[in-house]
Amino acid sequence: MIPLRRPTAEQIASATHRNFEFEKNPTDEAPWVIETDGGKGVGMDPRRVSAAPQLACDPNDGSCDDEAGTLEIWRLVNGGDWSHPVHIHFEEGIILSRGNQPPPEHEKWARKDLYRIGPQPDSGPVLEIALRFREFAGTFMEHCHNTQHEDHAMLLRWDVEHPGQTLVMPTPMPSWDGVEYVDTVALPTFRTGDGTGFGPPLEPMVIWADGVTIDDLDISVIGNLKDLTTGEIEPEGNDERARINIPLLRGTNNDEGVETEVYFFLSEVSDEALAEEFTIGHAGILELTPPPDASVATATFEDGEWTFFGDLPNPIPAPGSPEQDSNNTYTPLRKVEINGQTIYFNIAFVSWGSNAWEHLRIDMHCTLPDFPANTNCRYQGKVLNDPNLSGQILALDLGADPSVTFKLHKAWFSQEYLPFYTITDAWPAGPANGMGVVYVPKHEFLELAARPLIQFLPGTAFANRTPPDDGTGFPPTEGQYNVDGGGPLGGQPGLPSYFMPGPDYTPLWHIGFTVWNEPHDDMPVVTSYEELLELRQQGRLSIFEFPPSPPHLSDPTLPLEGDYDVENLMPAHVVNCPVPATLDVALLRATR
Repeated sequence: MIPLRRPTAEQIASATHRNFEFEKNPTDEAPWVIETDGGKGVGMDPRRVSAAPQLACDPNDGSCDDEAGTLEIWRLVNGGDWSHPVHIHFEEGIILSRGNQPPPEHEKWARKDLYRIGPQPDSGPVLEIALRFREFAGTFMEHCHNTQHEDHAMLLRWDVEHPGQTLVMPTPMPSWDGVEYVDTVALPTFRTGDGTGFGPPLEPMVIWADGVTIDDLDISVIGNLKDLTTGEIEPEGNDERARINIPLLRGTNNDEGVETEVYFFLSEVSDEALAEEFTIGHAGILELTPPPDASVATATFEDGEWTFFGDLPNPIPAPGSPEQDSNNTYTPLRKVEINGQTIYFNIAFVSWGSNAWEHLRIDMHCTLPDFPANTNCRYQGKVLNDPNLSGQILALDLGADPSVTFKLHKAWFSQEYLPFYTITDAWPAGPANGMGVVYVPKHEFLELAARPLIQFLPGTAFANRTPPDDGTGFPPTEGQYNVDGGGPLGGQPGLPSYFMPGPDYTPLWHIGFTVWNEPHDDMPVVTSYEELLELRQQGRLSIFEFPPSPPHLSDPTLPLEGDYDVENLMPAHVVNCPVPATLDVALLRATR
């Protein structure tokens, strides 16, 4: 029997550390994936090696001392509310900690090759295990033993390499005609891991762009987050509003020969490789469902310089501002030719002149932290349309290092992720003007390039709006059974159909408005888009297109489920909501 040798603190401190997060991916193509060392979640590909521990000595040169086994520390993280019995082939390991606590005695002194992570009381969101690699080089596997997950490629390949090995082992690919060996690719950290010892601390907040910073966000309590073990719901926290600082770029807008300096930021792009090159979000929907030409404008990127063509943005309403033009051709959605390919960028103008109406409106009322939500910093502003008391930005610096500070808003994507988004422009004019962002008539023609994001009307409508209405053509609207929160108009945070940069993502949202039809003590806040659609089908709530005015909501000709169409080719209300940051709830639970 191989003796159990728990590593010392000194040995742990110098050991290579690796991080594996087992998570449900919100796509049907790859529903179960593994993230390695904080990278992108992927399914099984036998030609890809995710980790490569190295033998401390070469068994071919003679026997190796028992102490020579290479020690590594592997962290297994549960990425959601499912259980994952994780099987690591070939080597048995020792559990060092479970849920950031010492393991129970029956695990502390046992060797294991199967490790359960999950919400059950005897599992936990995170495990740290010690593994020693002693005798055999070769290719091995790590996977979830839940059959459904395993069948959907929740597996990864790891290799044990010889000392000094530089070439990656080729991959054997069997066929009816024999075995062919093909080249192997490797993840960036396959030999180094993500650090040493117990590795870097888990970072629940993922920021998708370089140079971006977030302030005044407290994630110690997440309002309405469910404890997967006890079922308890967390009380309201200071997590529904924050500030985000984004560096700005300078470029030129060419309107039929009239050139104007503009300040902007790149938000998303349709091409995945360019998203990595520009360190911005990947909006794959813009490639999968290209926006109609009527909804885009053009731009060029040459020698590091951006030039935009067409109108400057509509003026933001302010004292003395010109009238807005319903035929204005500005749009953040730009068609750019790069390397012979048509690429779509989401590029938001923030400032395009020195007048008060030539930049996004600054909300002078907003102070953070905002607790309870919508107390010190309302979603649109204290008074909609007011030139000082509404807006989506909090500061604008056009000096040597230009930057803008936006309000950062919380949304829900089930109990697994919290998208945090900004707002740069909208259609039609009423909502855009009320929020102090650019009114973009071209958004009317986005068709399915704009995807569903469902908001909730409040239980108690804001009283201090610009009389006699809120600037969008209808009086304050509320739902008898709705709840208040940090969302627009004072309701609970909204629910996007998809949120994370990737092949199924777009920042352009077709907005719907939800009204509960009955009391719902069993579900005070809805946190899942799929759950929302089920509730609608059951008749418990209704979803409406814009405008959510009292006459519209009570229209007897509308069906019980409301008139919102998730596949509407003529969306009545579109908002551009880039998602620069995402809170990974699984990692948040693990840090606790």
